[in-house]
Amino acid sequence: LITETDTLRDIASASRAKAEREQKEREDAEEWRKNIDVTALQNQLLRIAASTDRGQYANSMEKEEVLRLVESLEATATEIAPHKPPSSSDDTTTPLLPPQLTGTWSLLY
Repeated sequence: LITETDTLRDIASASRAKAEREQKEREDAEEWRKNIDVTALQNQLLRIAASTDRGQYANSMEKEEVLRLVESLEATATEIAPHKPPSSSDDTTTPLLPPQLTGTWSLLY
């Protein structure tokens, strides 16, 4: 027999599952947006480096833009991967880099 309690429990369970799916979708969309933002910032930085012969011929506006882009990348890295808490043997905090910023980088500017 299906009781009213069973029906209410099923409705509550389905509602929780739906809310969890919607939350996961929002988190995935936010993660995707952040990944796109990082890629766009990186591409803008690379374009300026290429068009100014690695900064040798950059004017003051281009230099300011490079600084803004680097600061934005740093802020995005902190937003995506906040600092680790210090370990018991280490009093400093070490930033964790998101996958988009890890790897080997070459100085282009």
